[in-house]
Amino acid sequence: MKTVFAGDIIDVLPIENGMVIAFLASQEGSKALIEYKMITFDDGVITPVGKTIYPLTKFGAMHNAFKTQIDNIYTCSVINLPSGKLLVSEKEGVAKLLDDDASVLWQGDIRYNGETPSKICMYENKIWTCYKENNVVIRYNMNTMREELRVGTRESGTFNLPEDIIIYDGYAYISNSGTNQILKMNLKTYSIENYAEFSEKVHKYIRISDYEFCVLDSGVYMID
Repeated sequence: MKTVFAGDIIDVLPIENGMVIAFLASQEGSKALIEYKMITFDDGVITPVGKTIYPLTKFGAMHNAFKTQIDNIYTCSVINLPSGKLLVSEKEGVAKLLDDDASVLWQGDIRYNGETPSKICMYENKIWTCYKENNVVIRYNMNTMREELRVGTRESGTFNLPEDIIIYDGYAYISNSGTNQILKMNLKTYSIENYAEFSEKVHKYIRISDYEFCVLDSGVYMID
């Protein structure tokens, strides 16, 4: 693996041919200083950027309006819908569908056994979620927000602290932080295989253009 950025990562957001990294620059007691870097693959340069770049990348051009509906912009999980709407899952288990003017179109509870999903994503008009402490991945109907499919249980061993899920080309890539692995699940057969394994916890998998990246405890890395 190649080190992209070493540090205490808060979040990594893909952009066209690059990424935005939010990281913990310093902390004194309860006061944390979060800073931001942008990396473009054209030149490989890591550039310090202002704090606006993170919400702009995560929520889009209406980020100032959307932020008024969100308690914590870092811990929430977001799906940017093609219509300009936003589906947001927050730490307390509240999910909101926000119109392009940030008005609330729908609000509901998507907790499973009392747990908020650690990540939500969309694939083929279905919402996929992972619940870290319950060791499950759940698919919801986009229109009704009702559970359609569940993979794993707390005791089954299928997953071990699944922290992140992202879907590319019919495969779900699940960051299984309990075993330091990225698991690859076929969404037709639901068979699961080990895709990559690391020496420390893996929190996120990202694919940008032809490059693959992972977020580990120690930073962001390119996967060879």
